Amino acid sequence: MLGFVALYFALTFVVFTLIGGDVRALSKLADHGRRTTGVVRSIQLGRSWSVTVEFETEAQHRAVQSRFLGKPNQRLSELRVGQSVLIWYLPEDPDTASVGNPRGLMRRDSSVAIAGSLGFLLWVIVIRAASTLWLARHRA
Repeated sequence: MLGFVALYFALTFVVFTLIGGDVRALSKLADHGRRTTGVVRSIQLGRSWSVTVEFETEAQHRAVQSRFLGKPNQRLSELRVGQSVLIWYLPEDPDTASVGNPRGLMRRDSSVAIAGSLGFLLWVIVIRAASTLWLARHRA
């Protein structure tokens, strides 16, 4: 059982490392990003909502589309087209940007990953314990 738990956490770490590009980008933004103001240009609602925000960097016009809004910005339900929001971007790569404080977005992403991993592990342990009890009863 201990080997299974170790393997599970190793595989979980590998999967989150492979798909964790957002966390790496948010980490770079948190450490080296510049804060500026952007203007909401569109809000898409539906199964997969997103917001498009335009902003200026050193006289260049940029846009970022994001499914996640970080504080101190308002929630999507309160957001309107034409409204100002805070953007963090990398000066050396302005296409890497977040709508809201990247540190807060990183904490949320990490919390979801940890909760999902632990929840799945708990589910596996419960199934394993239930199957062991069932086998013990039926062998007797």
